[in-house]
Amino acid sequence: MKSLDHTEARDEAVAVGPDERECLKRLVSKVACERIRPELKCMSEEEMGVNPRVTQVKDLKPGMENVSIVVRVIDSLGIRSIMTRAGQRTIGEYLVGDSSGRVKLVAWGSKASALSKNEVVLIENAWVSQYRGEVQANIGRSSRVTEQPDSAAPPAEEIPEEGPKPVEGYRPPSRGGATYPRRRYPGRSRGGWRGGF
Repeated sequence: MKSLDHTEARDEAVAVGPDERECLKRLVSKVACERIRPELKCMSEEEMGVNPRVTQVKDLKPGMENVSIVVRVIDSLGIRSIMTRAGQRTIGEYLVGDSSGRVKLVAWGSKASALSKNEVVLIENAWVSQYRGEVQANIGRSSRVTEQPDSAAPPAEEIPEEGPKPVEGYRPPSRGGATYPRRRYPGRSRGGWRGGF
C-alpha cells in the first residue's frame, strides 16, 4: 500500500463525494481531523457523531485522569459533608453505569447535586480513584456534565451489575504539597520522652 503524505491525504479526502466524506469523518482520528478540518467542513466531534475519548465503565482504572464517560444515573446515594485534609467538603454519591457495568460516582463541591436519578449524561474531565477497595469515578470543579439523549445509555435494569476491578495494593499519588523528611528531636525516642521530669 502506498504511503501518502499529509497534503496528498488531504487532497484525496477533499476529492471524495459526500457519502465517502461522511465515512471518512467517522474514521479520521481527532488529530488528523484537526489538520484537515476546513476541507472536510467538520465543525466538531459532536457534529461527526464521534467521541473517541469516551471510556467504558469496565475500563476505568485508579489513577486515570481527564476521563470522559457516558452513563445513566441508576441511583442517588445521598449528599453529605465529610472532613478531608483540606477541611469540610460536600460530596454527592451516585451509582452510574453504561452497557459495560456500574461504578460509584463521587461528585465534589458544587457538583454534589448535579445529577438526577435516571438521567443520561456525558461526564468530561473526571478522574478515577480507589477508596476502601472500591473503584470510583470522581467529578469536581473542572469537570463538565452534559445531558445526553436517553438512548445514549441502556435502561437501568439492563446495566450489568459488575464494575471495574480494584487494583491490589493501589496507593494514590500524592496530591500536591511538598513532602519533608520526618524530623528527629534529640531526647525523643519512639514517641515518648527519654528519662522523666
